[in-house]
Formats: sequence, structure tokens, C-alpha cells
Amino acid sequence: MLTVPVALLLTSVAVESAGIGYIVDLLANAVYAYDDIATRNGTLPPDRTLAGVNTQLAGPVRVFLME
Repeated sequence: MLTVPVALLLTSVAVESAGIGYIVDLLANAVYAYDDIATRNGTLPPDRTLAGVNTQLAGPVRVFLME
């Protein structure tokens, strides 16, 4: 089980074929990315975070991937 330490309200997750997981945080207006998410366990900070004014995220609820 993976715990996101900075999370406020997680609403969805999607995993791409390369194993990168994207987790949406509604209240933080953020998407957290974890490399090799299937092998991760414990309380771990995200490898990358998509957040901030320039992203124009406003209450993201879902994430969809097109590969």
C-alpha cells in the first residue's frame, strides 16, 4: 500500500503501460506521479507533482491517459 504524505483528498489513479502512476488530489489541485508505482510501498513522496497556477488545475477529479 502506498501512502501519499502531502495528499489532502485523493480522487482517482491511473497507471500507464510504462508503470508510472498518476494520482489526482482534488483539494490540493495537484496530480502526483510515481515511477514503477506497482513496486512502491509505504509513505513516499511523489517523484513529480503537477501543481501551481500555470497548470490551470481547479478541483481536478479524474485523470485519463491516452497512449
